[in-house]
Amino acid sequence: MGWLRLRTNHVAFKIIFALLYMYNLYKSVVAFDEYLEYRSPFTAEDCANIKANGTCNCYRDKYNLTKLECVNAQLNISVNMEYGIELNCGNELEPHMTTSLPRLGSIRESTFIATHNCKYFTELLLQLELTPRHTLYVHGLAGITHLSLNTFGHDLKRLQKVTILELRAEQKTTAPFELASHARQELDANILTPMPALFRLTIELNYTELPADLLAPVPNINDITLLGRLLEFPRATFRVLKRLRELSMREHQFEHRLHPEIFQNLTMIRGLYWINCSITFLPAHIFSPLKLLQRLNLMDNRLSELPAALLAQQQRLQTLNLSGNRLQALPLRFFEATSKLLKLILSRNRLRHLDARILPPLTAMIELSADNNELRTISTDTFAQPNRLQGLDLRNNQLSWAAGADCIIFAGLSRLQRLLLSFNSIEHLCDRLGTSNHSTSALTVLDVRQNQLKLLSPQLINTLNTSIALTTVYLSENPWSCNCSAQPLLNLVKSNRKRLADARYMRCADKQLSPLRELSYRDFCLPEIGVRTVLVVILVCLIALGLILTTTALCYYKYRIELKIWLYAHRLCLCCVSERDVDRDRKWDAFISYSHHDEEFVEKELVPGLEHGTPAFKTCIHVRDWLAGAYIPEQIIDSVVQSRRTIIVLSQNFIESDWAQMEFRTAHQCAVNEGRSRIILVVYGEILNTELLDQELRAYLKTNTYLKWGDPWFWRKLRYAMPHAECDGGKLRSDLGEKENADNAMTFHMDMDVGTKK
Repeated sequence: MGWLRLRTNHVAFKIIFALLYMYNLYKSVVAFDEYLEYRSPFTAEDCANIKANGTCNCYRDKYNLTKLECVNAQLNISVNMEYGIELNCGNELEPHMTTSLPRLGSIRESTFIATHNCKYFTELLLQLELTPRHTLYVHGLAGITHLSLNTFGHDLKRLQKVTILELRAEQKTTAPFELASHARQELDANILTPMPALFRLTIELNYTELPADLLAPVPNINDITLLGRLLEFPRATFRVLKRLRELSMREHQFEHRLHPEIFQNLTMIRGLYWINCSITFLPAHIFSPLKLLQRLNLMDNRLSELPAALLAQQQRLQTLNLSGNRLQALPLRFFEATSKLLKLILSRNRLRHLDARILPPLTAMIELSADNNELRTISTDTFAQPNRLQGLDLRNNQLSWAAGADCIIFAGLSRLQRLLLSFNSIEHLCDRLGTSNHSTSALTVLDVRQNQLKLLSPQLINTLNTSIALTTVYLSENPWSCNCSAQPLLNLVKSNRKRLADARYMRCADKQLSPLRELSYRDFCLPEIGVRTVLVVILVCLIALGLILTTTALCYYKYRIELKIWLYAHRLCLCCVSERDVDRDRKWDAFISYSHHDEEFVEKELVPGLEHGTPAFKTCIHVRDWLAGAYIPEQIIDSVVQSRRTIIVLSQNFIESDWAQMEFRTAHQCAVNEGRSRIILVVYGEILNTELLDQELRAYLKTNTYLKWGDPWFWRKLRYAMPHAECDGGKLRSDLGEKENADNAMTFHMDMDVGTKK
């Protein structure tokens, strides 16, 4: 049963919703029909008919406005079906001149009609067959000193549907000095009688008082704007307006002449705007009757102090604008009753300090503007309670704090999105600003232009580089220190041009340098050197040199053998290196590489001559010194490495032997790796077929010298090429190519025999 009842209720709800929808649709259709009835389009045919009559020229301009220029009547008409109709009259227009005007009966009624400099405009509307249905602007009344019903004309019935009326001295909003330059104007008390449905009224004229019964014909008016030269608040004029909700008064001269009971009958006011009214004093309880007040604007007055109980009854106040006054401080309990205040504007005052006891009641506030004051300090707990702030504007003050102090000042502002601190004297910026471990993590806009910032902390620069929330930052007009510690800042400027909205204007403290984003790190990382710095550098260099020499001596003492080997291998400081030290651990003086067909020459001639001569050398030959069964390539490498020299017996048999040529390549590669010559080439017999020469061996023969068996100087040359001690100090020669006293013994080349004898 419960389920059935629930479904029945659901069906009934759908039926009711459908009926409401159909009813609203019906109302919309009816409203649209009424709209078409009074607002028929002004067609091209209408324009052509008017032009054919010859009284006015009719055309459409580039803004799709229909223009009617009636020269004889001194009248220009602009027709726009979206915005309405504007009538611009000449200075000499009189009622009898309107008889030649065309009828605009196809339009009938217009929601908006504006007249400029048009006297007796109701007769003008009668001739044009126009009726204002909603809004009527009457501008250009500066030359009329007495405004009465006659100013409007005699056909006043056409004004019955007007709900918005605007009376202005000029065609646009009048500046105070322009208004004062006009003749003083007066208004009749019955001027609003033809418009009983008036909902909004704007009067911008040069008047100093208003008739007591001016607003009596329109007791239900909701919104009034008065710009003029009133000396006192027109209390009697407003006595009948019990439904007034919006009151705006500008450019008046109230000064200290505001009575504390002027709002006794105006209890429905939601918005009160006293702008530039020269107010110097406010009674403590003047706003007490305004318990429904939500918006209060007192900007551009002359207030130097405020009563503590001024807002005691404004519990619904949401917006308060006190900008443009002379306030130096706010009473301690001034905001005690305004806990619902959302927006507070204190701009352009003379505030010097924000006390922590002032703002705590404002727990709902989301925007605070205190720019263009003289603020020097802010208490640390000022924003502890108003922690819902989303926008904080402190521009153009004299703020300055110690490093890290602003981290405490802005602590708790977890919803802060816009922080504006430009045009102050700030030298330090919180390094946790906008980070996830600080309450300002929701920050999206940061403006610190025109301060005294020289450097940003690495943590803050990292935040500016990586933060997702912080999208717009302004850093220009600060004396940035362009030295070697500014590289993170330079990288930030070059890599975040979208985030840094003013990156192109960021410059170093040295104005001679280009903008930061055009500089490179080397452009400014040049440390300044003074006398003291020079002495410090010299001292550091001497200490470093002493440490280097000491370390070098210790290392040489411990690793002198390894060092000598490395120097000798890289052909460095050869005068200080003994080849004996380099070859100290090698097993043989020479490894003899030959073909087995030349074994008799080697064993009977070459080996005995080296091992039994003076001095005696220890040689390595494979038939005697290699291990039986060992891997031949490894034996070759070991023999070459363990020998101080490698003697190649180059013969036709050697060229035809693959193993012999492998021994040469191994010796040659070892010599290349060590950077010195270790190969002694001995040509034995005639070489008939050079085509079998290995390319590497052929290249070696073309660029190096050799010995030839049978040469009378053969043994002297060979012993000189072997490792031996010199007489001047016992240092060893490095190789055959480096001998200074070879007596031209080995300067002949391979080309005399190799390749010529077949």
